[in-house]
Amino acid sequence: MLLQRRVPISCVSCKQEMLMIAHVQPKFLTKEERAKIAIAKRSAELKEQRERNERSRMDREALEREALEVRQREQEKERARYSSTADRRTIFSHSDSHCIDFVLCR
Repeated sequence: MLLQRRVPISCVSCKQEMLMIAHVQPKFLTKEERAKIAIAKRSAELKEQRERNERSRMDREALEREALEVRQREQEKERARYSSTADRRTIFSHSDSHCIDFVLCR
């Protein structure tokens, strides 16, 4: 019967084995650790929600500004269209002595 000599485990191989075991075994968290993780996760979710709300608000404001500008341009076009003297006529009402401005339809 041959006796084999035991060879001491090197530190590197021991460390590698410990890491492999650590990856295989589940890590049980204490109540405090679970609470800390939950708080961190919730704060990250709230931060993300605030950022989404801020982006949405900025997009909405930009859209409203653009709509206002378009509306103002349309109003200016209408004013320019109806302000020319060729399109306006002044008539006098038979019952009143004041004049009425109106736009002749084409």
